Amino acid sequence: MKEKIFKVIVFVLALALGVGVFFLVINTCQAARANRIKESGFFEYIVDNDEVAIIGFTSSGQQQETLEIPREIDGKPVKHIGYRDFEETTVMVVHYHRLESENLKKLYVYDNIRNIHLDAFADLPEVSVMWCADTFELSNPSGVDDITRIFVYEPVYESLGLKEPNRFSVANIVFMNNYSDEVNGGYYRLDNVEEDEKIPEPPDPEREGYEFTGWYTEPECENLWSFNETPVIEEGEEFRLYAGWHKS
Repeated sequence: MKEKIFKVIVFVLALALGVGVFFLVINTCQAARANRIKESGFFEYIVDNDEVAIIGFTSSGQQQETLEIPREIDGKPVKHIGYRDFEETTVMVVHYHRLESENLKKLYVYDNIRNIHLDAFADLPEVSVMWCADTFELSNPSGVDDITRIFVYEPVYESLGLKEPNRFSVANIVFMNNYSDEVNGGYYRLDNVEEDEKIPEPPDPEREGYEFTGWYTEPECENLWSFNETPVIEEGEEFRLYAGWHKS
């Protein structure tokens, strides 16, 4: 009888020790993960192999209705949205970072992004992504499936053979860099506005050796566009604006 009780005690102690070790590993990994997370402006991020992964929003970022994924943070290129933490010490510790916000409506994503991780947008059910890039050749595009609506260039839309109704749509506002088709196909930014809605003014583009002079309705830069105006856009058409430049 004493032997059985002893075995039970040993078993319970071993089980308790195992559970304790398991939770210790979990807590240690969570603490290490938390220490890796950094903040810059509106974004939380992780640096991996000198590349930045956007993994969340700061408290101020949580309040924004529109955000732009930056091209670089602290001098390092932003290449990923979302991130998978995998600890080699145990196959049980795998964590997917997902972007969360109750206020975000539009997210501008540029051609620097090459990887969207699993479930990255799963907690952003109402967001529309303005995909300001000339390709969808992502190394891991699975996170794209969680996006409510993606607005793309018309050439991209046609090249993918997309038809309405579809979550991919052609943007009706196109900003052109107006100096080189070799830079992102000549496109600077996309947007989409409803009838009687004003166009949101984008951040000023940059060009080495030149000063930006504003957005114009033609490549010759004769008529400066006022963002207080409301554009008239026919259904199925797009409204283009062209960057003006002055050599510095």
